[in-house]
Amino acid sequence: MTAARSLLLLTALAGCGDDGSVVIQLDLPDAESLDPLDGRVAELTVTAAAGGEQLFSATAPVVVGEPLELGQVPVADQVRFELAGAAASGRVIAFGRSGALVDVRPDARVTVPIRVRRPFAYVAGGDELVVIDATLEPGQDYLGALPAAATISAAAVTADGAEIVIAGADGLRLVPTASHLPATAAVALPGAPVELAVSDDGAWAVTSHQMPEEGIALIDLATLRAGSPADARFVPLLRPGAVAIAGGIAWVMLAPLNNLLCQGASSIAAIPLADPGGGVAPVPLEGVGSELVADPDSGAAFAIRACSDGQVVRLAAPGAAPELAAEVTGATSLAVAGQRLWIMGHVDGEGAHMSLASRPLAGGELTELELPTLEERALAVELEQTGQGGLIRLTADASSAFDMVVLPDGEHVATLVAAIYFGDPAGDAGGGQPIVPGMQMITFEYQLIELATGLSAQRLRTSCELRWDPGALLDDFRCALAPGQDQTTAQFAPTDLAVIYGAR
Repeated sequence: MTAARSLLLLTALAGCGDDGSVVIQLDLPDAESLDPLDGRVAELTVTAAAGGEQLFSATAPVVVGEPLELGQVPVADQVRFELAGAAASGRVIAFGRSGALVDVRPDARVTVPIRVRRPFAYVAGGDELVVIDATLEPGQDYLGALPAAATISAAAVTADGAEIVIAGADGLRLVPTASHLPATAAVALPGAPVELAVSDDGAWAVTSHQMPEEGIALIDLATLRAGSPADARFVPLLRPGAVAIAGGIAWVMLAPLNNLLCQGASSIAAIPLADPGGGVAPVPLEGVGSELVADPDSGAAFAIRACSDGQVVRLAAPGAAPELAAEVTGATSLAVAGQRLWIMGHVDGEGAHMSLASRPLAGGELTELELPTLEERALAVELEQTGQGGLIRLTADASSAFDMVVLPDGEHVATLVAAIYFGDPAGDAGGGQPIVPGMQMITFEYQLIELATGLSAQRLRTSCELRWDPGALLDDFRCALAPGQDQTTAQFAPTDLAVIYGAR
């Protein structure tokens, strides 16, 4: 269920005597735990844009029980409105975007529905969908979960913020963001999906599969919403991996990077959603690919050549040859947001760290933010049992973000990260026996990165595997938490990440 609230936010800019107005009708969840306009919201900002140009922006403090009147928006056609609610700290904790474009007239009252939500993040890969309230600060309880009948392999959120699309071996389902209650109707899939993409208009979902058959499945989401889902249409393709949708085209990475071995060659197929058999021949990527995204405005696709020094290429249209768009050392994941191409990279070895780069889609300078080296902790169980301090600090020797989503505030990026830590033997117990053994730790985690600082606003570990060399004086260890880090109850390797109104 959702609640509707109407706020008189704007009046149309017009001559004397005209009474044009714009009323923003807010679609809000009924559940208090999901309500984005809670007591933390101190001010609301409304913006309006047309043709890619901002027409209007105004901010006003929230006063309970009083209407908001933010000023005059210019008369214009095909206008899209956005609303952001910020806490006193300035952090955006509520966001909404109008679906249909509207015409603002000087002599007419225009009602603009906006679905307002908190930017929840969803992490797939476990037996339940991990739910993270990305508006909460470190130390607050931001972790939740949605139960599932089987492992959820992939998740995406529709562009209008209405639904989470979840997919696993048991099928594909819709979960309303207003309730977090999964729908009972499901579309059967040919197996567990490798990747999932949803069209910008919310009409289609596409999943890629490598077992038991290789190909992609096209799912009509309208029939699923109606409660009578049609069977997915299967299109055979050679070892499909990443998928993206833009302009009615499903872009598919074929023969992607496998197990970090730079062997073989990838290609990119462009499958028309309306006529899956009418696409052009796959285009060679001229290297091994690892990631693929699409720009919903231009319809172009971007892909990483994983074994070519971090090259990112652009395919302007189906059948077009790839053109170099950017180079970022160790590029691993991509997103398109705010008319910019975002790229996560990494450097391994001494001083290992990740980086976040971006550049305008129209061309321009590449900016790059280096992120701090990650740290973890191992705890000596024997010392813990005797009440002594036994924490061992480990720094990452390799770390990379294999998925990323830019949040709607444009100030945070959510990522899924894999990291490896090596610890050298330390101390002398006599006779050449070390006190602390050499050890290796492998972790998976979700991070919410603040672009202003490069620091993690949230850090949630989903899996930690710790091994050590036998024979040291201390010979039993467990994974502990680094400062500011949390962990899920059940361990799992995450496979997919989605954020309400986020862009990838």
